[in-house]
Amino acid sequence: MSYPGSDPAPSFPYSRYNVGWIAPMLKERVAAIAMLDSTHGAPEGLRNTNDPLYYVCGSMNGQGGVHYVVIATPNRIGLQDAGVTAQAMLSSFPSIKFGLLVGIGGGVPQGPNQPLDVRLGDVVVSTENGHESGVIQYDHGKWTRDGFEPNYRFVAPPPVLSNAVTHLRSLYLPNGTNWISDYVEKMQQKYRGLMQNDTYGQIGYVYPGCEKDTMSRGSCGVYYEGTCRNTECKKPKVHFGSIASGSGVIKDEIQREWLRKKCICFDMEAAGLMNNFPCLVVRGISDYCDGNKNDAWQNYASAVAAAYTKTLLSVIYPSEVEGGDDGE
Repeated sequence: MSYPGSDPAPSFPYSRYNVGWIAPMLKERVAAIAMLDSTHGAPEGLRNTNDPLYYVCGSMNGQGGVHYVVIATPNRIGLQDAGVTAQAMLSSFPSIKFGLLVGIGGGVPQGPNQPLDVRLGDVVVSTENGHESGVIQYDHGKWTRDGFEPNYRFVAPPPVLSNAVTHLRSLYLPNGTNWISDYVEKMQQKYRGLMQNDTYGQIGYVYPGCEKDTMSRGSCGVYYEGTCRNTECKKPKVHFGSIASGSGVIKDEIQREWLRKKCICFDMEAAGLMNNFPCLVVRGISDYCDGNKNDAWQNYASAVAAAYTKTLLSVIYPSEVEGGDDGE
């Protein structure tokens, strides 16, 4: 573990950090750090000096106090490395009470005017639905007459997270998703460089435009270039359902359609840590798991996922998190 030697930010005891945030990719890590309300220096008194991970510590505002958050990124994408990262984080920060797996995912579009019309730039939150914990493993199970049946059940997120999701969902129903857009705009204003395209031409942390979405949202009617700028398309919608997780990349609509009844989103990390790292999975949709898969939406999708997670933490009282501290 390493930190810059001349960091002027304040430091706090390692035992104060009780929220673990895993960002599987660099672009997701950048979005997570940009959402912090304050960044801290190296935590005091760390015991696991052999931990090879690089952490970023900071805080995010909650109800009546602050949450102390530690952010980590696996060495590689995938189930195994996600699990290793969670174990290392819990070893170095044993006061962590719950985790957040936040990043991009592939959506399962349902079509215009459907209840779960998942589109690029939207957010999917893992949500239990009776017999499912919110995450299924798509490469462990069996096929039956009724479709795919996973043979492994994961632990549901901690109640404090599930309750917060329900509460936030009730607030969204009448008010829309302006909070997410507001946080993304504040991030863009604070870190202007994130709005620029990188040296490889990848779009920055900005809304790419519905002309880069192969399935333009129905509220636009028939899509014409430039007409979405003044519509509701730019406001991300939040969807709640199961996320299918596995070790392979889904980039074929035929594979995607096999699992349509079971999930609304795909990722490659959640199944690697759900039972050992109680967490909520939040994914910004960057592709449709088909032949049009590309990087155009990845930065923006990372930003909206991080913004939703920041919003979620803002409605949780730090005192609800056992061992939390409600002030700096």
